[in-house]
Amino acid sequence: MEQQENEPHRMTNKELFERQKQMLLMFAEKGAISEAYCEQEIRILSEKMHIDTEE
Repeated sequence: MEQQENEPHRMTNKELFERQKQMLLMFAEKGAISEAYCEQEIRILSEKMHIDTEE
């Protein structure tokens, strides 16, 4: 089924995961969260979203 022009883009789980991951990495880079916490949250997020991060 084709997407209509007026329908919003629906993000895939992988796209949502990548967006969240980039936000966590940015927070770690700015010092808002620790690197360890960032890595932990990325791991938890990937497990909950069933995303394979072994690439």
